[in-house]
Amino acid sequence: MIISFKHKYIFIKNRKVAGSSVQYILKKYLFDFDIDISSQFRLHDHELEKSMEFDKKYLDNINIDSNFDQHASFFEICDYLKINLNEAKKNFFIFCIERNSYDKAVSSYEFSRKKKKPDGTLKCPYLKNFRDMFDYPKLIPSDWNKYSKENQIFVNQIYQFDQLDQLINDLNKRFNNKIPKQELNNIKLKSGYREFNQYKKYFNNETKNAVNYFFQKEIQYFNYKF
Repeated sequence: MIISFKHKYIFIKNRKVAGSSVQYILKKYLFDFDIDISSQFRLHDHELEKSMEFDKKYLDNINIDSNFDQHASFFEICDYLKINLNEAKKNFFIFCIERNSYDKAVSSYEFSRKKKKPDGTLKCPYLKNFRDMFDYPKLIPSDWNKYSKENQIFVNQIYQFDQLDQLINDLNKRFNNKIPKQELNNIKLKSGYREFNQYKKYFNNETKNAVNYFFQKEIQYFNYKF
């Protein structure tokens, strides 16, 4: 999550959509460390091994308590700023990223089943297969309620996971900036967990129906296809 008072934008950080990488890039190119606000995100497992590749100042929380949810909703952010929804939309460009729900569910499963505690033990040892994830709602990365209310979208722009190049282009145009396109390839945080590149290999009828149920709003609104 980023709130930029200098550039007048709010980035809502949804789950499993390259949010950490985008947050890092935003803090590197479009962030004022004196007045802007950023939530912290924590590296896991293999990311700790390569953490020296990244500048720590772009990883840490800035001007906010470290316990503030990095995946806070637009409404929680408004509460924190003590402004209403319309006032926020009037004064900030508010954007987030979404992803095909079937692909997103697989990404969350692989991340959750492989991440470890500081002592090296698995954080979610109960995840024996993809089906198991749907018994644990906190692991299901439906973010519909982070940017919508009563089925009304409350953000200015929702970029798709496969539109990140367009996101960078739009940011450069909007803020007269020059974020290099290659940054998306150079900065890849919280990646490398998945066994198969094709998400369809994880599914059977039961797990497909589970995604249809938990991600019903996103699938309908964005017309996501299996």
